[in-house]
Amino acid sequence: MWHIALRMTRHRLGALVAVFCAVLGGAAFVTATGVLADTALRGHAPAGRLAAADVVIAAPQSVPVPDDLPVALPERARLPATLVEQFRRLPGVTLAVGDVGFPAAVEGRAPVTAHGWSSLALSEERVTGTAPSGPTDIAAPAPIGTRITVTAAGRSGTYTVTARTAAGVYFTDDTARSLATPGKVDLIGVKGGAAAARAKATELGLIAATGEARGDAETAADRGTLLALAASLAGVVLMVIGFTLVGALTVAAAGQQHELALLRLAGAVPRQLRSLAAAQATAAALPALVPGALLGYLLAGGLRDLLVGTGAVSGALPLVRGPLPALAAALLLLAVVQVAGRLAARRPRLAPARPAAWRPRAGLLVIAFASVASAAPLFTRTIAGAAATSMAGMLAAVGLAVAGPAIVSAAGERLPSPSRPAAWLALANCRGYAVRVAGSVSTLAMFVVFTLTYAYAQTTMLAAAERDTEQATIADYAVTAPALGALPEGLAGKVTGLPGVRAQAPIGTTSVLWPDAQPALILTPQSTAVLDLDVRAGTLADLTGDTIAVSTDTALVQRVGVGDHPQLRLGDGTLIHPRVVAVYTRGLAFGGVALSRDLATGHTTGPVDQQLLVRAERPLTTLPPGVTVTPAHLPHPVPATVWINVAVLAVLLGYVLLGVANKLVAATAQRRDEFAALRLIGATPRQIRSMVRREAALIAAIAIVAGLVVSAVPLALLGLGFTARPWPTGPWWLPPAALATVALLSWLCMSIPARRAMRAG
Repeated sequence: MWHIALRMTRHRLGALVAVFCAVLGGAAFVTATGVLADTALRGHAPAGRLAAADVVIAAPQSVPVPDDLPVALPERARLPATLVEQFRRLPGVTLAVGDVGFPAAVEGRAPVTAHGWSSLALSEERVTGTAPSGPTDIAAPAPIGTRITVTAAGRSGTYTVTARTAAGVYFTDDTARSLATPGKVDLIGVKGGAAAARAKATELGLIAATGEARGDAETAADRGTLLALAASLAGVVLMVIGFTLVGALTVAAAGQQHELALLRLAGAVPRQLRSLAAAQATAAALPALVPGALLGYLLAGGLRDLLVGTGAVSGALPLVRGPLPALAAALLLLAVVQVAGRLAARRPRLAPARPAAWRPRAGLLVIAFASVASAAPLFTRTIAGAAATSMAGMLAAVGLAVAGPAIVSAAGERLPSPSRPAAWLALANCRGYAVRVAGSVSTLAMFVVFTLTYAYAQTTMLAAAERDTEQATIADYAVTAPALGALPEGLAGKVTGLPGVRAQAPIGTTSVLWPDAQPALILTPQSTAVLDLDVRAGTLADLTGDTIAVSTDTALVQRVGVGDHPQLRLGDGTLIHPRVVAVYTRGLAFGGVALSRDLATGHTTGPVDQQLLVRAERPLTTLPPGVTVTPAHLPHPVPATVWINVAVLAVLLGYVLLGVANKLVAATAQRRDEFAALRLIGATPRQIRSMVRREAALIAAIAIVAGLVVSAVPLALLGLGFTARPWPTGPWWLPPAALATVALLSWLCMSIPARRAMRAG
């Protein structure tokens, strides 16, 4: 079987180029996502300042989910400070230190994470001098004896350097505990008694990290994010590769009908023919696996940089470039190739001239269902609502492919017959071979639909979020302190006393688990003077204590209202049952949940107050050093999920273009006999080339019109739901670029193969 497959493959290399290209790209993407997954499973962050500890005890940084992957906590889960003494008393333990971290900025330097002096025993950092002994002593990267100004956790003070460090900043333990979260420690470092410490941690349900895993205490969120992204990206790529391969192999099988018929006459059974097709596909795929895997290892670095740059992961985990991702990619792709080859060869026969009677009804029914599904943005202005537009576009493209032959046939019948011979022949071909032409039309239309619905779903959602931000922000200025790591203590009082200031309120951001992670605001009752979230029920003035406000979309999904006590988790995993005091509409820009500042305090990794929004009649002046004032109407940041969706869109469109190019090239090349017959009845090569160009133009025109019509309803409903206008928001050049791509691709992939077919004939 393999001998026959290889001999047939040598004569059909052109038809199998698409298989090679699809597997090459698939091997690159699947290997790259495999590297991300391998990094999440086996990667370890450097031990760094914990290198001298034998065991590092930390709270679990994820929440288990039945029958699914654990959900990583968006904020750091801390430990009760009382546990330090329990570990210190274990047999064999010589040292147990409760480590706390908080932002600190030494004058003229970027903010760092400061710690208590005792945690230096967990590190291998070299220090000269003596330990800080008083509240105004400090260990820092500065000459011993100098006095420096340090802002730690928002509190500024002058400290005397008693010990010089390479990079770290250390206060006395009492000072560090007063600056960090009261009664909590980030982790516990233990020396000696490793077995007893691990047993105690297991008893308490905590994580005990040893060896290379000691530096992983802060990377749990990265692991969950990398695993989820790798699984979703690999799944999408494999699905699209499967469809592309089935299409490419179907075209290849159609070009081998004579050979397959001879094999049937020689006694081959259908199962053997399917095995033969799968063997040919495997022979074309094997050479692509190694270069594809090598490209995948390079691509993994680019994907990681994208995730780090967009804030999706911290980048603490270094990439693990082992052989397992390449091996897994090879096995998965070979399995997909085998299945695609057998499906493509299942019914090798000539395409019927007329479409089946059931296809137009079924296709139009699918398109109608997709139009109904695309109404989701009218009911929910969320990421899920925008995603419904993309999914509706994909479903409509499937319906278009089913009804494509009928659409092409109807279009051909209704177009007037031209007088020129080349144009007349082009139209006659579209009428007589509707099924053949529809395959190219539907794939080109799918490209138009994918491009418009996926891209405009992202841009429209971002534009709506930006619009909500502008409408909600009453404040004139935003006061931040990026150079200090936190807003200085007492800044609100100083700002209130400035001339022209009418109102001010601190705000922050965090995340909650309800049930998945979603962004949340941290507000005070005074926030109504600087933010208008368009409250529809209740009041934000009651946002104190254990209370929250929810957006209308969250209220609808979670079925809660004012006065209810839902169950959810704060970003650090703390289970709460707060009272809902308000329901607001602008959740797209500000998140589906707003927490009271009292509720969020002590449950965030960074400072609770991240900026101060101020209403003032004149510019703010005489603010402390390190404080920055910017206009409050800032551009809405692009979420990391948008960039990930753009990457997925690029993969989808690449494979769609590959599939349509293969179909057009192969279908045109297989018309050699048709071109020869036209030559025999007197047609010149120039007339045949003109006919093919007009066919390409007709195919592109039908595909463009069909793609625009199918995209119109989802995009109109998307615009109505998010911006109250019946059109999407985004780059104006996107539709012309997509349409030009369709026209150019159809012309190139039909004109060039037609020339070659006539020369071969």
